[in-house]
Amino acid sequence: MSREIAQAWDRVERWLAENAPGSHRSLRAPAAGPDIDRAGEYVPVHDDLRFLLTVHDGAEGYEVEGDDEGEVNPAAWLPGGYEWLSSERMLGVPAVALRGVPRPDWAPWAAPGDAETGFGIDAATGQVRRFPDEGAAPVGSVSPEFRSIAAYLGAVAEALESGTGPLVTPDHQPGIALGCLLWEDPERVSLDEAEWRSLHG
Repeated sequence: MSREIAQAWDRVERWLAENAPGSHRSLRAPAAGPDIDRAGEYVPVHDDLRFLLTVHDGAEGYEVEGDDEGEVNPAAWLPGGYEWLSSERMLGVPAVALRGVPRPDWAPWAAPGDAETGFGIDAATGQVRRFPDEGAAPVGSVSPEFRSIAAYLGAVAEALESGTGPLVTPDHQPGIALGCLLWEDPERVSLDEAEWRSLHG
C-alpha cells in the first residue's frame, strides 16, 4: 500500500510545487519516529498514516505576502478547506483530547481550523472516515469516505490535474489565490480582497 500512497502523493505534491507554491511551502518536514510514537499512545496510527507522516508531518499555515486581510490560509489546501494535521496537532483534536474517554479506533488526519469535525483513518481498515462518528456535517462537498488515504489522494490529484472526479462539483472547485490552492464555489467566492481563479472553470 505504501507504494500506492507514494504514487498518489507524488502527483499531489508535484502539482502543488508547480501550480500552488504557497500551499507547497506549508508542508512540514518529515515527522520524527518518536513524535509519531507519542501520537500512537493516544490514537492508533495506521501504517498508511505513519507512512505519510514520514513524508511530511502535516501542513502549517503562515502569513501570505499580499494577503492584508488574512483571507488565505496556505495550509487549508485540501478539499473543503481541510488542513493536513501534524502528529502534534492530531492530539489537540477535541474528540481525541478528552483523555477520559476510551481510546478511539481511528486517528485524526485532516480537519478545518477548529478541528471539531474532519477525516480520520480507521485503525483496522485504513479507511478515510469522518469524525465524530455521528452527526458530522459535510464541509463543502468533500465527498463520502474513501477506502484508503491512497484513494483519497488519488481523487485529489484527479481533481487538480483534470477538474474531474468525486471531489469536484459545480459549487466546490479547486482554484488559486495568491499562489495557494483553495476550494471555492465559483459563484460565491468567500474572499473579499484576494483574487481567486478556478483551475478548470
